[in-house]
Amino acid sequence: MSRKSTRNETPGEEGSEGKREQATMMRIPETLPVIPLRNSVFFPRQVLPFSVGRESSLKVVEEAKRENSPVLVLAQREKNVDNPGPEDVYPIGTVATILKIFNLPDGSKSVLLQGLYRSRLLTFVQVEPFLRAAIQRIDDEVIGGIEVDALITTVKTVFHRIVELSSDLHEEHLSIVLNMEDAGGIADISASLVTVPTQEKQEILETLNLKNRLEKVHVMLNKLLQRLEIGSKIRSDVQQEINKNQREYYLREQLKAIQKELGEDS
Repeated sequence: MSRKSTRNETPGEEGSEGKREQATMMRIPETLPVIPLRNSVFFPRQVLPFSVGRESSLKVVEEAKRENSPVLVLAQREKNVDNPGPEDVYPIGTVATILKIFNLPDGSKSVLLQGLYRSRLLTFVQVEPFLRAAIQRIDDEVIGGIEVDALITTVKTVFHRIVELSSDLHEEHLSIVLNMEDAGGIADISASLVTVPTQEKQEILETLNLKNRLEKVHVMLNKLLQRLEIGSKIRSDVQQEINKNQREYYLREQLKAIQKELGEDS
């Protein structure tokens, strides 16, 4: 099968210069082996470890390592499908490079992936022993303007508030988002870091117009923020009630002790 070489122009925000250079110089084939991702969506610019236990995915990792080839990461439509076929994955995913492979005691592997760019699935050229697909690269457009700048500021502001309320996010996550400048990266990384249903994240991944993507991320983050704020208020109200009951109990016990000292205990 023919292969062609291109240069990757979308380095991740994390990782060493050597890893970015390796990703940049890597040969990008016309077809790529596919890793179906259960219950998650992988975005460009994202760097994340994944546990790989399926026999087919292990073979993908082995071939990618042997060929120094990237892989295509596609989210599954249903997380309970153990052996996903062409009909079980979404048509737009992320081409990723394998930065590191860790062998685990149970025979599975942990793979550190770095997302490079979006890709549209054209057709599957192989099903066994693993999925291989012909792909079409999708590059982000360069956009700007007052509306886009306002959306970027709003997304960062809402994400900041989410980090303050969420136990899953930390200052490092906030720093990554706040220090990004390009609209596509801000939208993708913000969406990748929050816990929302796979279908919602996939919709963000499939939104190619950057202004629309920012708008959808803003809506998604706002919904999450509302849930977090409601949860925070409920916890606060419960804690206040607990504190009130504890104070009342303490005062009753104090009163009993005073009555006993005064000989008023019945």
